[in-house]
Amino acid sequence: MNGLCYAEFSATNMERAKAFYNEIFGWEFHPMDENYATFETDGIGGGLSKVEEVKAGGPIVYIQVEDIDATLKVIGGKGGKTIVPKTKISDEHGSFAHFNDSEGNVMGLYTSPQQ
Repeated sequence: MNGLCYAEFSATNMERAKAFYNEIFGWEFHPMDENYATFETDGIGGGLSKVEEVKAGGPIVYIQVEDIDATLKVIGGKGGKTIVPKTKISDEHGSFAHFNDSEGNVMGLYTSPQQ
């Protein structure tokens, strides 16, 4: 109880956003209607909500990956943008990076110290 269980992202272009996350992270989306689609990744559910404008600010959701640098390169090729490059937290806590997705949401990447 009290753990994260759902993450929702905004999108001005649903098809572009679904393709972005599918092609980079392999997420499969399940449309509920033309304005909302759900996905699941390792037991944590999420949704993609159509909006007129993506607003800056709010929490940053982190996606765990094996190789931050390689993932940032793919993100750049799919319409995303690196905001904070790979940054080491510490030897014990791994590394992180921030990026804008295809819709302008600020997202995070994380890799554990073993990677």
